[in-house]
Amino acid sequence: MKTHFLLPLALLLAMSGCGDKESTTDAGTPISQDKAIPPCQLVTAAEVQAVFGNVVETMADEPETCTYNSKGAVTDVAPFTMLIITLTPNADEAEAKDTLQMMLKMQGFVGDVVNDAMKAPNTHALQTLDGVGDEAYLSKGNLDLMSNTQLTLRKGRMVLNMGAIGLKGEDEAGKLATLARQVAPRL
Repeated sequence: MKTHFLLPLALLLAMSGCGDKESTTDAGTPISQDKAIPPCQLVTAAEVQAVFGNVVETMADEPETCTYNSKGAVTDVAPFTMLIITLTPNADEAEAKDTLQMMLKMQGFVGDVVNDAMKAPNTHALQTLDGVGDEAYLSKGNLDLMSNTQLTLRKGRMVLNMGAIGLKGEDEAGKLATLARQVAPRL
């Protein structure tokens, strides 16, 4: 059945960030034109725990990708099963705008594939978030185990994507926006 291959495909696409700079800058410090803070330092486990109210553990801590998962067994109490954060530095603002648009198109495609396979059309429209970076968008997935709710924002030449797999409910999507509002000033 093709649904067995959809989650790995969605995860692979969500985790495929690009860029070429690493940084040793501390969290909370704005990113210079030559450096990008690693996503696990930009969005810490403590911040994720404070916003979502559950314990998380780090699954991956790479220069451009950070993955947190809800600690322990996944239950209806956990607000998400996995949170994947990618930070993509671009050469300039024009390239960042193109990267953002490409990510938004990819999210729509992956969402359509999952929804078609599960026979569950997504009724959520792309939502613009005002006052978060230079531009930010929230794309809500269907609210089930396979859902993939994405928050993608651009600030200058940086593009940040936070994808929550298995997000539980509308309030939790709002918490993803809250997390983005906390992090955006650091870009």
